[in-house]
Parts: sequence; C-alpha cells; structure tokens
Amino acid sequence: MGTHQEDFDTLTGIVLNIRPSYNDAGAFFELEDKFTRWLSVTAGGRVDQIQRLGLSVSPRLAAILTPTAADTFKALYGRAFRPPNLYEMFYSSPGANTPNPDLQSEICDTFELVWERQFKDGWRTTLDGYLWDLHHAIDDIAQPDGSLQYQNVGTDVADGIEAEVDKKWQSGATLRLYGSMDRAERDGDGLTHSPQWIVGLSAAVPIINGRTFIAVEPQIVSGMKSDLGQSTQTTYITNIVITSRDVVKGLDLQLGLYNLLGNVARLPRDNQFDQFEPTLPYPYPQLIASATFKF
Repeated sequence: MGTHQEDFDTLTGIVLNIRPSYNDAGAFFELEDKFTRWLSVTAGGRVDQIQRLGLSVSPRLAAILTPTAADTFKALYGRAFRPPNLYEMFYSSPGANTPNPDLQSEICDTFELVWERQFKDGWRTTLDGYLWDLHHAIDDIAQPDGSLQYQNVGTDVADGIEAEVDKKWQSGATLRLYGSMDRAERDGDGLTHSPQWIVGLSAAVPIINGRTFIAVEPQIVSGMKSDLGQSTQTTYITNIVITSRDVVKGLDLQLGLYNLLGNVARLPRDNQFDQFEPTLPYPYPQLIASATFKF
C-alpha cells in the first residue's frame, strides 16, 4: 500500500549561529527533517577556531522513532572537546611543574540508545545504553626531577546501562527508582573513583494541604578503586528534603538534610586495628535552607 505525501508532515529547518571573539571564533549549525510521523532526524555541529590549537569540529546526530503512542526510541551521537588551559600548557615552577606547550585537546565521542515507554496508568520507564570514548585524555605525570607535567596519556572508555521507573500521581506524589551498571577504563585498566553500579530511590509525598512535600532520596554506590589501588566498600547516602510551595503567593521554601549516613567511602577492615580507613571523601552532611520568590 502506498503512502501519500499528505499523510505526514515534513519539516526542514536550518539554524546557523556564528560567535566571534577576540582570540577564538565558532559557528553552530543544525538541520532537522521530519521524514514521517514516526521518524525525525536532527544533524548539527560546532566548528571552533581555538588560539594555539587550530580548528575543531564537533558533529551531532540524533534519530528519534515513535512507532507507537507509548514508545519512543532514540539513537544519539555527539562529539565534544576540551582544549587544555593556560595553566596546563604553560605554568612553570622548577621542581614542581613543567610546562607542555604541545598538549592537544581532549576529544570525547558519545553513542547512546534510549527506549522510553509511557504506560496508560501513569508509569514511565526508560532504558538507556551508552558508550563514550575520550581520546587524548589529559593527566599530570611525574617527571624525573620530581615535578609534574600535564600530558595526553591515552584513551578513556566507558560503557554502561541505565534504567529508570517513575510515576507522578494527581496528588503531586512522585516515585522514581533508578539504577546503572557502568565500566570505565583507561587502556584496559579500570579508572579510579569510578563506581561499577549505583541504585537509588526518590519518593516525595504531600504532607500539608497538597503544597508541602517531604522527599526521601537514598542512594547506594558500589565500591570504587582508590588512587592507591585499593577497593572501597559500598557506600550509602541519603537526602531528606521538605519543600513548601506558595507559602505566600510566589514564595517557595525548602529545608534539606543532605549526604546523610555516608560521608565517606571506606576501605576494607584493617585486621590490626579492626577499623575502617577513610578515602574518597563525599561531602559531609549539610543542612541547607532556601527561599525562592517568583515574580
């Protein structure tokens, strides 16, 4: 059965933005085409001229498929870069830091596949698989004279799967459950400070007049390799936040206890002292109050 052109809308648009500056210049472009009601493609990118480093091109591409009213599939690709700063390239301090004017920009390619599904009863699920590849990673390397020098040390690779389930009720109550399994390595060796999995929950319920909510947000983070090569233990962190909307017209108040129950990730027990040694410190527990007024 043939498809008539009038059965779907086709939209093509081009956006061009040029941003000159004293030392650098850049341009951004984007093209979007809606081929059918269920398929749209967006292509774009940035072109930057960076002083001392030359031209950098950062393409982006996205394909969005909506085969049913409930399902959305996304295929995404993007490239980003970070040029070395003046400190990394030129700072010199005998015995402490050696400059490296030949540093190259870090370049990161990202690939992502996403499936979102909206259920009739209000539940929503998201499944996301990703891969990113960071070329010319910059790190400080010890030199024979004891100083440090920033160098392009290799390629960092990370991949993983993230999943999320959430729902919002008419009362304003919300529930969000999420988790991820991740792997990050440099030239085949696992990166430090990088957890292999994270599981978390965020639940908020109204407690006064449907305008004041209390939210509890516990999170469990797997062990990580420290910069000394040791593996930390699983760490638990919890936030408790009370939010009151429109206390008076336009005024929102919030009071939160953050980073409870796990202010440090800890190493395995020391048999001699039967204690935990702290490493990879998390922010300490904090009490934060805020007021927001909307005009």
